[in-house]
Formats: sequence, structure tokens, C-alpha cells
Amino acid sequence: MENQSRISDLLQSALDDLLEEDFKRFKDKLSHSGFKGKGTIPRGRLEKADRVDTKNILIAFYGGDAAVDVTIEILAKINVRGPAANLKKDREKDLHPNGKPLELSAKGEHFVNRHRADLIQRVCMVDSIIDMLYGTVLDEEQYQSIRAEKTNPDKMRKLYEFMPSWNWYCKEQLYQALKAKNKFLIEELESK
Repeated sequence: MENQSRISDLLQSALDDLLEEDFKRFKDKLSHSGFKGKGTIPRGRLEKADRVDTKNILIAFYGGDAAVDVTIEILAKINVRGPAANLKKDREKDLHPNGKPLELSAKGEHFVNRHRADLIQRVCMVDSIIDMLYGTVLDEEQYQSIRAEKTNPDKMRKLYEFMPSWNWYCKEQLYQALKAKNKFLIEELESK
């Protein structure tokens, strides 16, 4: 999602949906939890922040796409499922306006499924990829079991073992991590 204005609108809408008590819990969880390897937002910055200020702090601290991920995760952690589901749905709709993800082939396969063999054999820097997935897609046990493998192909095979339980969002997170860390390989595979 590259349009920062649309990200801002999505986050604002999600925060506006919160009851005052839920908004207070959201800010509290945000100030006590580190996400995306960036640590926590200082409590003092959030203490008197209204919804607009909180949205702007999220975007400035985490960056646009990550701010949406963090918001979805925090809403789920404080058991405010409705706004979390709405934000996730709106985000997916924005990523794919025609309702079909760009990474799907004509057969409906996601990129990471379609290119499984190539990705297992050719992806390098697997540790940095799983670092990006840790906390959102991978839990601690999964993360550690992948890290324990000796070679990059073995790490990718282990990662693929967890994939049958993943939804589209999880596969999309892997795709984005692969694009960030293996840009030229992903471009080559996309052209096939």
C-alpha cells in the first residue's frame, strides 16, 4: 500500500471506530509493546494524544504499511476484533481494488505457492526474512525452529512447513519480505 494518504485514512477510520475506553487501552498497549523491532513509542508521546495525533505518531514511528500491521495486531491483542477485521479487509481491498490479489496467477495460486521450488533453492538471507515475519506471521517457537536449520534451503523448507495454516495475509507478508530482501530474484520470477 503505497498511498500514504489512503493509509492515513484507513488508520483514522479504525481509530475513530474505537470507544473511548478501547482507545485508552489501545494507547496503553501501544506504549508497552515493541513491534517490528522498533521498540515502544514513549508513553509521554501518547498520553495526551487524541486519535489524529495517535495516527500520526503511528505513521511517523513505524512507517505507513507497518503502522497498519501494528494497529491490526494491537486491536486483536486488546480483543477489539471488529475494527481489526474492518481495517484488515479495507487494507486488502486497497491493495487489490478488483478483489483479486496482484500476486495471484490466473489459476488463483499465490506467488509464494507458485514459485515454491525456486524460492526454496534460491532465496538467500532467510534469517532477515523471518525477522520481518516474527511476531506477525511467525510465533517464537516457529521462528526458533526455522533459525535452527543449517542452510538457507533447509530454512525455507521449514518455513514452508508452516504455510498450510496461513491465510492470504500471511502469504502476502512473506511475499513483501521476499521482495524487500531478494528483489532481483522476485523480479525474475514475476516475469516467468
